[in-house]
Amino acid sequence: MNHLKIDTELLISAIESKNCIWDIACDEYKNRDIKNAAFMEVAAVVVHEFDRLSEKEKHETVLLITDTRFDADEAGQENQNNQVVDLSESDADVDVEGSIKESQLRQNFTRTKRKKIDTLDNKLIAFLEEATKSDQDDHKAFLTSLLPTL
Repeated sequence: MNHLKIDTELLISAIESKNCIWDIACDEYKNRDIKNAAFMEVAAVVVHEFDRLSEKEKHETVLLITDTRFDADEAGQENQNNQVVDLSESDADVDVEGSIKESQLRQNFTRTKRKKIDTLDNKLIAFLEEATKSDQDDHKAFLTSLLPTL
């Protein structure tokens, strides 16, 4: 059902006119039935000959419009891109794969993942190393202070 041609500005203005679709402060925003009816009205305004569609097609159209990933501009582009192009026989005989070198097809990419250097980890390691050195120095100082008494 991606063959819809929808005017984006008309879609935006139709949705803006229905507060229950987008306004969180509106009491009707939480009512799913009211929102579905509002989307049906938006689809009737935006989609050409919406009334002539079957119930299943109407439902699919409303689902398509309510889908957050739907892009009205892309829907029109897909329709244009899916059209069959008539090729002449001279164009069909051209060897496209032969023009691409084998080495271009099989390039090996070795990806190396950079190690993440965490400054907190480095600081913690440095602190612990200094702490162990200072502990050793304290013990050494204590023992050296005991030597004269022995």
